[in-house]
Amino acid sequence: MKKYFIILTLTCILPLFCACEKDKDDNPDTPELKTLDLQEKAVSLSIKGDAPFTSIVLTETGKAILTKAVEKTMAPATRAEIYVPEYIYGRYVVTGDVYTIYDDNNRFVCHLMLLRDEGVITSATIFLNSEVQEGTTYAVQQISNISDSDLTQDLCRNWNIRYTHITLDGAVKATKVFEAPEASSFNAFLAYAKEKAPQLDAELEEGMSITDIMFTQSGSFIVLFKNGKIFVGNWSWKNEKTGELSYSWEGGEKIYTYESGKATFTVETYKKEDFYTLTLSASVTDGGKTYNIAIAFNLEEK
Repeated sequence: MKKYFIILTLTCILPLFCACEKDKDDNPDTPELKTLDLQEKAVSLSIKGDAPFTSIVLTETGKAILTKAVEKTMAPATRAEIYVPEYIYGRYVVTGDVYTIYDDNNRFVCHLMLLRDEGVITSATIFLNSEVQEGTTYAVQQISNISDSDLTQDLCRNWNIRYTHITLDGAVKATKVFEAPEASSFNAFLAYAKEKAPQLDAELEEGMSITDIMFTQSGSFIVLFKNGKIFVGNWSWKNEKTGELSYSWEGGEKIYTYESGKATFTVETYKKEDFYTLTLSASVTDGGKTYNIAIAFNLEEK
C-alpha cells in the first residue's frame, strides 16, 4: 500500500521542470486567461455543529466541493480514531445570497444561504429541500483568502493538462514528454517508470487520469480523476515572487496517507507556446536504490 501511494504521489504532484525538448525563452509571455466571473462570489466555509457537511468550498470558477460529515472509525491495529473524508463534487449558481449546489451529475444537493454580521459571514442556513423549505442554520467560519494578487488569481482556476514532462534520475536516467490525452494519465506514467525501472513494485487501478486540477484563493487544492477519485488538500505561497508554493493533501481512501511538498507555478515555453506550468519533485528509495522523479504539467484553462 505504501509503495502504491509513493508512486501515486511521485506521478501526481511532484517535479523539477524537465528542460528536455523545451524551446529556450528567457521571457515567455504570460498566457491570456479568462475573467473569473464568480471570483467575488467564491467562498470557503468550515461548518460547526451536526451539519450534513463539515466544509463547503465554492471556487472562483463555479465549482463546488463539499466534505460530507461521516463518523470516525477505529483502526484495527491501534484502536485509534481515523477519519476518512468523503466528498461531493459539482457546481453552484448564485441568486442574491443563496447558493444552489448541484453534483457532477447535475442533481440538486442543497441551497446555502449566507448570514452576515457587520459584513462578516457568521452563520449559514442549509436547505436540503429544493423548494427552500425547512432549512437549518449552523455557525460557520469563513476561510480567508491567502492572497488577492494577480498571480494568485491566475493560479486559482480549473486546469487541463496539455503536456507532461517526466524526468527519472538516480538509479535510472530517462526523460519523456507525454501529450494529451496521455499527459494526464497516471497509468501511462507508471507504465513508463516501470519500463525504465522494472524492479518497481507498484500497481495503479485503471482510470487514474486527472480530469481537473483546481486551486482556490482560500487555500484549497483539488485534483479530480476520471474514475471518480477526489483528492482535496491545502496550499500556500512559500515565495510568491518566484511562484513557489507549498501543499499538503489527503486522499479519499484509507490507503492514502498525508503528504506534503513544494511546487512552482511559473510561465514556461514549450513548442513555441507559453503555458502556466505546475512543477513538483520528490525522490524515493526502493530496494536500496534511489529514484528521483520530476514531473511538470503544462496547463491550459478549462
